Amino acid sequence: MQEYCNVFMLEDFTGSESDDYHFGGQKAVKYRCLKPELFKDIAPGEVVRCFFDGKGRISYMVSAGEEDAL
Repeated sequence: MQEYCNVFMLEDFTGSESDDYHFGGQKAVKYRCLKPELFKDIAPGEVVRCFFDGKGRISYMVSAGEEDAL
C-alpha cells in the first residue's frame, strides 16, 4: 500500500474571447501532494501559500494568514 494525497484549489482564469461571448472566473485545479502530513495544520477552505517541487507536486503548504486573504 502506498500513501498519496491530492488537493483541489481555486484559481482565477479567463476564457477565450470572441465577438459573441467572454467568460472568466475561478476553476478548481487538482494538484498532487508529497505526503498527507502537509494538511495537519490546514483547515478546509483556508487560504494557503504553496511551494512545489521539481515535478509540480506540493511539497510545503502554510496558511497565508488573514491579512493576505483580503
